[in-house]
Amino acid sequence: MTRQKRKWIGAVALAALASTVLAGNVVADPGADAPLNQYYAMKDEDPKGALALLEEAAKHYPDDLRIHSELAFGYLRAGDKVRALGALEAATAIAPDRADLWQQIGYVELDLDQPQKALEAFQKAHKIDPDDQQVVMQIGYLQQQLGDDQAAAEAFQTIAMSGDEDRAEQACAAYRNVRGSSVKLLPNPWFAEVYAAPEYRSHDDVAVLPIEGRVGVSYGSSSTVEAYVSLRGTIDTRSGKADLVPITYYDNAAFVAGGVRVQPFADVPVSLFAEAGAGYDIADQNRGRLRSDFRGGAVAYQQWNAEPPCAGGSRFPFRFIADVYGEAIYYSRYDNNVLFYARARPGMRMFETPAWGVDGYLLGAISSDLKNNKDDRFNEYGTGIALHAYDPFRWTARAEWVDVNRSQAEDYSDFRFRLEYQTRF
Repeated sequence: MTRQKRKWIGAVALAALASTVLAGNVVADPGADAPLNQYYAMKDEDPKGALALLEEAAKHYPDDLRIHSELAFGYLRAGDKVRALGALEAATAIAPDRADLWQQIGYVELDLDQPQKALEAFQKAHKIDPDDQQVVMQIGYLQQQLGDDQAAAEAFQTIAMSGDEDRAEQACAAYRNVRGSSVKLLPNPWFAEVYAAPEYRSHDDVAVLPIEGRVGVSYGSSSTVEAYVSLRGTIDTRSGKADLVPITYYDNAAFVAGGVRVQPFADVPVSLFAEAGAGYDIADQNRGRLRSDFRGGAVAYQQWNAEPPCAGGSRFPFRFIADVYGEAIYYSRYDNNVLFYARARPGMRMFETPAWGVDGYLLGAISSDLKNNKDDRFNEYGTGIALHAYDPFRWTARAEWVDVNRSQAEDYSDFRFRLEYQTRF
């Protein structure tokens, strides 16, 4: 938890504790009125002396809730969180059914880096007052911090369904964040990620399977630097099958490499990467099958309005959605060529639930290279529909009808069906 967040928690604890002291239904000993009045009179001019007076009063009136609450407030103002916690615990011993006292214990435990104890205190507060949405939010944050993403998601989703618009928006953002990290299995800074997109293309009557996996370490927040080992490969159902010379439809090969990836700015979805390793031709390409491999370049991706609702039933939102993708990559494997590709898919979200979404969209893309290779120079346009699944894993099925224009070869039309899966552990 950041230092700024801790300062905010401390301020909340002070303000809420002040309201606790003034709350009704206070367990009071009439004999404590005199020392309390004396404390109020001197606490601003002589806070240390006032605290000492209350400490002495607590010995004589141990069952007066006001004294212990004021002691906790005074200790927090003095920065003594450990003594404040002791005073609050004494207060809950007197009034165990006060949700506000358990809530303050939760905030102080948070400030003392005790998330498990803080969670237990907030859960006690929630049991007493189940309608306090701020307490439910704190429970969700702590469950996420402690690794219980499923429970955290349920807590955030409960608030997302409430009538408080601002709180629901906050909970929805938290729910999406925890849902995205719910498959995070490796401890920081380690990560693993997998991408697969099996596809059928009617023009060549070919099925293609590209797959890629990485394992490595990731550092940084405002900018990110990752070092990893990658395994990737592509195979199709037709390459290599010919009577005279091998024919290659897609790059049927397997690769192993070490790499570095950098995202200079967290808010700018552009990454730079470089990988070095070796590749092996799965299908015969009439050359030595094992070759060194180096690639590197820039990749960018951004989407808009594609996230599903956090809660609720089915609906037909007819909401604008879009995504764009672009890359410029050098490949030693392709005779030291640089390939460029850009794609845009504007469309409309036609149907959605918290678990599913259906989009209709237009597709436009352009490809080029530095060596004037006819297979790498084309533009295409068309339409598509996509079915998105969000829970428990995210995957997408796409059907696309595309016209491909090539400046150095024959144009053609193509139907494509593709399954896309990508996750990060």
